Amino acid sequence: EDNFVNEIDFGMCEEDIEYIMQKPYVMTGSDGEAYSLDIEAQPHPRSFGTFPRFLRLVREHELMPLEDAVYKITGLPAQILGLTDRGILREGAVADITVFDPEAIRDCSEFTDSVKKPEGIRYVLVGGNVVLQNGISTGSRTGGVLKKR
Repeated sequence: EDNFVNEIDFGMCEEDIEYIMQKPYVMTGSDGEAYSLDIEAQPHPRSFGTFPRFLRLVREHELMPLEDAVYKITGLPAQILGLTDRGILREGAVADITVFDPEAIRDCSEFTDSVKKPEGIRYVLVGGNVVLQNGISTGSRTGGVLKKR
């Protein structure tokens, strides 16, 4: 693997994860890394599917309203991290927006085949620039590292 080795552990059951997901003070995040779809290694599936998986579980198990699920991915992490110009849709905020089909969004990554694009995401804007249009990358490389002020 050219020194590119990941470890995958299984330490929680699905019922416990769903119980924790429903707590109003629990945000959704990932320690996955950002990779291009042309990577030759097999990183952990979370690198490609954390948030679509969360939204699929919310939908299939009716864990909470969709609005609450989206807030756990966007507004709550921004609030906790002190990012006052991100995480909610309002005038003057940075336009980081994902447009998805709530009935179709799902992760496709598997532990043995992790480099798979999720389904159901139509558009992604980063800083107001379209980076995914009709499910296809525009090639735009906008964005950057955020530093807490």
